[in-house]
Amino acid sequence: MRNLLKIFKFLIAILIATTLDARENPFQSLVGANEVEEIGVSTNVADIVEPYSGSTVSLPSSARVLRSIDFIYQNLDGSIAKKTLLVEKGIDWHEPLVITHNKKKESSKVTEQIKEEEKLLASFGFIRFEKQGKDLRVISNDEMQRHFLLINPHRIVVDFKRDASFATKHFDIKKSTPFKNIHIGNHDGYYRVVIELDGQYRYKLKHDVDALRFSFY
Repeated sequence: MRNLLKIFKFLIAILIATTLDARENPFQSLVGANEVEEIGVSTNVADIVEPYSGSTVSLPSSARVLRSIDFIYQNLDGSIAKKTLLVEKGIDWHEPLVITHNKKKESSKVTEQIKEEEKLLASFGFIRFEKQGKDLRVISNDEMQRHFLLINPHRIVVDFKRDASFATKHFDIKKSTPFKNIHIGNHDGYYRVVIELDGQYRYKLKHDVDALRFSFY
């Protein structure tokens, strides 16, 4: 009887130890086979892919309005997600859509565009006026006939040879010094450009490759 009792206690002890070991096993799955898909599978193994630089997409000739763009991407844990960019803008199907990921180049293009807009003071058909520092560049294919300075107010007068017919043009320059405004008037066989200054200056005329440069001091 005592031997049977000892054997019974021994079996009970083994059963308890086995149960505890199973519960504390860190490698034991806590979900059943059918539950794995519901939780999702993640991985810390990153896909080795080349960096994305950009794409060009051509749309069919029937395309007129771009409603949205869908970006489907893979997250760090391997899951797939989608982000929709609403556009709702008209498009010209002749021109391809360009998607780029090169931030430095895009930023550089925007900066150059801003600089281009800032240096332009006025433009009319056959003549263009640009600021470069305190200098004024006058760009035209027409021959300059004369230039001189008038006072009260101080202004530069430049005559260009051209047979043309147009109404007098006035451009107020609010974003720049020393220039206040520019006037272009039509005369018989030439047109006159008057550049009004914001104070008293002397000037020197230099000839660039593609322009006349007026330097003020």
